[in-house]
Amino acid sequence: FPSHDKISGAGHHGTEAVRFPESASFTPEEWPKEVADWYQQYGITNTEARRYGFSYIPAGFYHGQLALPCWSGVSLLGYQLRQISGTDGPKYYSVFPKRTDQRRVFDSCKTQAGVVPAPVVAGVPSSTSTVVIVEDTLSAIKVGRQARAIACLTSTLDPDILLSLRSEGYNRAVVWLDNDNPDVNRKARNILRTASLLFPSTLFCIVTGK
Repeated sequence: FPSHDKISGAGHHGTEAVRFPESASFTPEEWPKEVADWYQQYGITNTEARRYGFSYIPAGFYHGQLALPCWSGVSLLGYQLRQISGTDGPKYYSVFPKRTDQRRVFDSCKTQAGVVPAPVVAGVPSSTSTVVIVEDTLSAIKVGRQARAIACLTSTLDPDILLSLRSEGYNRAVVWLDNDNPDVNRKARNILRTASLLFPSTLFCIVTGK
């Protein structure tokens, strides 16, 4: 794992180098119970929280929030903050450099320790040629147990991301978003439009209700 001394420090939206706040804690066993309760209710384990570098912010401007980071190799691209304590303000807040506005994605194969192979599921040989596009980080982690998953954290998906996946050998894209509000429906259409440029004959769209 990279040294937390190298990735901690003051950071804010719009800077070239995003860093975790100074008070960030990377040990789930040390966090308030409600933090683990939040992600465990969606089936995420402490082991997965450590693997992907979740960090709890106990003090400072972002106190009471959980950082869900996005990695490229062992470099921190940015993170989403999920409010755990309190009800003021938005539930999620993104901390990414402006230059990555269209590349805010969470990749289930990119962890705090670096890039890991996509899972090979017994009896499903096509799993390694399929990439699943979902709406949020927790969904990507869960789907990522079976196939490579990408969480698109913005309303559009940068074509370069899909182009990179095609160059890695992926030939089928599955778009899987919740059908819970008009904004998500628009997001699904935008992603479908982008993905269909590179996955024209094997694109599936699965939209589920809650």
